Amino acid sequence: MSDDSSKLGPTCHFEGENATARGRCIVSSCQGSVNACCGDSSCRNALSGLDRCAQTGGPDCAQLKSATYDKAPVAVQKLGDCIVGYCASSCETSRDGGVSGHANVHCSGSQDSCTCDYSPASSNEERCGELTVDHALCCQDIGWPGRGLSCGCHRWACKDTSSGCECNDYSDGPKTTCEKKASGHHCCATDYSTCVCSAEACFGSAVEVASCANTTARCSSNEEKVDRCN
Repeated sequence: MSDDSSKLGPTCHFEGENATARGRCIVSSCQGSVNACCGDSSCRNALSGLDRCAQTGGPDCAQLKSATYDKAPVAVQKLGDCIVGYCASSCETSRDGGVSGHANVHCSGSQDSCTCDYSPASSNEERCGELTVDHALCCQDIGWPGRGLSCGCHRWACKDTSSGCECNDYSDGPKTTCEKKASGHHCCATDYSTCVCSAEACFGSAVEVASCANTTARCSSNEEKVDRCN
């Protein structure tokens, strides 16, 4: 890989990207994080590690998520999180003593919702994300995948109320968005997967948004919003 991040282009290529299962996994699951790293000069030192990880796996992949990187730039952390989280079985390493990657995750669900748990004894390849759940809001426990943690995607739906319109990830409403019904109204996204449009101003931890939709929805304070669980 070139050491000059300005010459890497919009799609960043790396050694071993098509030659190994590790490389192919990184391309299919983490290309966005790779591109972000290539475009960030603070992430440059991680690029040689990415080449070695794709080519040889093992310790080189683990190094991307080792203690050395705990205080690393955000782009480096996200790259390491993605590779170890989604390609652990290919890299033969993990985030925490073998806890991560598809090989240790069990997911189940339907078009309305799906959940994933760490379960090496009953792992499967069923997918859970925006492509499997209609109008999904996906939230993962901070640190996922890992022991005792989970990730889930639920159908985001909205319905009219006497005071305006309300959305959440368990609603059976017929709509997928809520808009302000009058000048001076507010749409407020809470940190517990609910969004309301009404005449009331946002208060507490709620954040005002242009409209209520799965794209503006928020997960709880101990979760991270993602587009898929595995």
